[in-house]
Amino acid sequence: MRRQVVLSGSIIFVLFFSLSTAERALCENIKTFKDFNIIAAKFDYKSTLSWIQECIKEKDYLKARELCDSLLRYSRGNSQILYLRAALSQKIGQQDQAIDDYNVLIRRNLADAKVFNNLAALYAFKEDFSRAIELLSRAIKEDPGSVEAHNNLADAFMRIQDYGRALEEYNKVIVFEPGNTTALYNLGFLYAKNKDYAKAKQSWEKVLSINPKDPDAQKAVQNFNKLN
Repeated sequence: MRRQVVLSGSIIFVLFFSLSTAERALCENIKTFKDFNIIAAKFDYKSTLSWIQECIKEKDYLKARELCDSLLRYSRGNSQILYLRAALSQKIGQQDQAIDDYNVLIRRNLADAKVFNNLAALYAFKEDFSRAIELLSRAIKEDPGSVEAHNNLADAFMRIQDYGRALEEYNKVIVFEPGNTTALYNLGFLYAKNKDYAKAKQSWEKVLSINPKDPDAQKAVQNFNKLN
C-alpha cells in the first residue's frame, strides 16, 4: 500500500482521508456569514469575521478558533460559526472539541455532507471505523456525488480489510474522477489481491499515463513484469 496516512477531511487525512477544511474553503465559508446579524452591545460581528478570515489566510488557526469562541459567546445557536470552529479545531489537532461541535450540528439536524465527512475522519483517526463508515454513508446520502466521501469510505473499508466494498467505492471515485491516481493505484492493489493481475497492471499503467514519474506505480509495474 502506498502513502498510508492516518484516516484524516479534509480533515482535511494510499490510505488517505481528505478533509473539507482547506484554507480557501474556510475563507469561502466566511463570506456566507456576512449578512448574519447579532444583537450584541459593544461587539462588532462583521469585523470579527474579517479578522478570522485574515487569521486563516495567515495560517494562524489557533487565533481564528479563539475568535470563533468569542462569536459563539454572543450567538450560541449560530451553526455556521460552530462549523467553522469545528473545522479550525480539527485543523489544529483539537480533535475532541471538533467532534463535540460536529455532533452538536448533527443533533440539531444541521449537518451536511462535509460535516459527516469531517467527523468520520476524526473517528477514523481514533480507529473507530464502524462509526466512520456510518458517517460516511450519511455523507454520501446527503451528496451522492461527493468524491471525498466515496474515497474516504473506500479507505475505511481498506482499514477493516473489507476489500470487496473498498473496490466498489474506489471504482465510484474513478467514475467521478477518472484521473484520480490515488484511487487508481489502490484499485491496482485490490485487483492484484484478487489475483486479477491484468486489471491490476492496467490500473497502475493508467497512473503512469497521468504521472509517468509516480514512484509507487513504477515499482508496482516493475514488480509485476518481473513476476510475469
